[in-house]
Amino acid sequence: MLRFDLNFLYTIINILILYLLMRKFFFKPIARIINTRQEMIEQQFAEAEAAKKEAMEMKESYTETMDSLRKEKTMLLREARKDASSEYDRILGDARNKAAGILSDARSAAETEKSKIIDGAKVEIAEMIVTATARISAANADPMVDMALYDEFLKKAGEDSDKKGN
Repeated sequence: MLRFDLNFLYTIINILILYLLMRKFFFKPIARIINTRQEMIEQQFAEAEAAKKEAMEMKESYTETMDSLRKEKTMLLREARKDASSEYDRILGDARNKAAGILSDARSAAETEKSKIIDGAKVEIAEMIVTATARISAANADPMVDMALYDEFLKKAGEDSDKKGN
């Protein structure tokens, strides 16, 4: 059976005092430390979440910047190739025009030289004919003399053509 005596009362009072003391000096500080740590953890989670959100925004910004740089690079390369192609075509056209001019000048120089050679040959042939005619008319009308003059004419014509050919 349970007896209610003075020891029982002291035990209950001791337990109450111990509970109050533990509550004041043990449970409240521990609860404060737990609450402080809980707040710190929540703050760290909030900071981590903010850092994650900022990192995602930076990643999106980086991705957009890289995409725009790729597009700009592609556009610049396309323009550079187009400019290079037009410059190549212009240089090639200039070279062709210069080559055509040089070829035309060479042809006209060759035609002029050919005309000079033909004119010179005509003058020499005319002089040889005049010389041969003068000799024929000065000499007797002997067929042997005519034959010798003709051979001499052919010999001189052959020497002159050999000199011009060399």
